[in-house]
Amino acid sequence: MTTTTIASGATLDLSTYRLNAVGDISNAGSITSSTGAVLHHPTDYIRFSDASGSTVNSLTNGDSLYVTVKDPSRNLNGSMVETVLVNATSSALAGSDSETLTLSETSASSGIFRNASAFPIGGVTIAMTENGTFELISDGVGHTTYLDAYDVSDSSSTSVALTYTQPVSEPEPAPRVDRGGGALSSGGGGGAIQTFFPPTL
Repeated sequence: MTTTTIASGATLDLSTYRLNAVGDISNAGSITSSTGAVLHHPTDYIRFSDASGSTVNSLTNGDSLYVTVKDPSRNLNGSMVETVLVNATSSALAGSDSETLTLSETSASSGIFRNASAFPIGGVTIAMTENGTFELISDGVGHTTYLDAYDVSDSSSTSVALTYTQPVSEPEPAPRVDRGGGALSSGGGGGAIQTFFPPTL
């Protein structure tokens, strides 16, 4: 398959035309356009991944969420790291969360995008949308969708299994008994409860 190559220092000017790149795009220079122009190259892939870009097939609360997209047509400037947006959602059973992630190019001319910072996955009773944490209330399915902002015909999505792990509750503090005639006390959010005993003879 033919590769569209733009060398360092060179410019591909699309003007108002549509270019269908059937092969790969290698851009170390720049791609410019005017209103109406489209650089069409189907997204190579979108995946739930780890921090290095390897595919993950399941996620649970306590994990970190990463999304990786390869779309060389969004590498318009081969000397600058660019960004794209994706949406990550969970099924109704898992809590119907919806979060927007910003993915940055892994290098100035890679055409591969991933969130640079770990996106936390939390376990909650009620999931809140767009709060910076991907929240689960139960097992379910996660989805992520990518839409090329410059080419509405280019979109891709994928899914991942979500597993909810019940958070471990902290034990209640043990009562403390003063055998010298003091108090039995138990701490709690509503203040201490005290019961007095006579001194031991």
